[in-house]
Amino acid sequence: MNKSTKKIMDRIAKGNFPLSANPVYSHNPAKLASDEYTRCKTFFERKSHLVQAGTIIEYERGIVALMSSIARKEIRNYDVLKRLASDLIAELYNVPSRLNLSPEFNLDLNIKDAAVAHPEITISEERKLELQDEIQKRLLLNGLVHGSSIHIWKTVYYLAKPKIDAIDGDLFELYEKYASSIGMYAWMYFDIESILKSLNTQKESGEVLKKGLKLIEVVVTEAGV
Repeated sequence: MNKSTKKIMDRIAKGNFPLSANPVYSHNPAKLASDEYTRCKTFFERKSHLVQAGTIIEYERGIVALMSSIARKEIRNYDVLKRLASDLIAELYNVPSRLNLSPEFNLDLNIKDAAVAHPEITISEERKLELQDEIQKRLLLNGLVHGSSIHIWKTVYYLAKPKIDAIDGDLFELYEKYASSIGMYAWMYFDIESILKSLNTQKESGEVLKKGLKLIEVVVTEAGV
């Protein structure tokens, strides 16, 4: 267990984490965190090629290279993979056949501000207390939805393994490496304070990701997708 992971575990054990006020998330959080860490670590050690990465820079370079490899293979089979994704989603969520799913895939990383302006509402302290149960319920529901989506993202390609293998014999293994590497990333490098102590490290880290995303953008542009 590295320094960053230990710091996370210490905070959880002391109840010093964002959702500690929630009665469900605060029930034996150390056990929940330990189980999730063990699951991520086992998957990482079994599948990731970044086990020997010693620094966040090495790790990020490895992830960027992996993303580039996946992008190159996916672009060559863009249409068939897009159709496969649509069919898999329709099967998972029982989408009626009469509905034609038309997913859009792109590399636009700019977050669109879709927030709608609302008039400022003044809520009394008494009313805030009354709303606490509803707030905690919403946090719980949000967590369940987010958690299930993460697990689906990490495993859904198993449902289409024969078809993925038929498209490209290397893609499935690349997906395994990527999912296992990303799953462990937060545990290994969550200690942002330590990561950003050095301005050079911060700058280099950002440049690594920028170059990687630019490389993937070039791959997509060359493919004319």
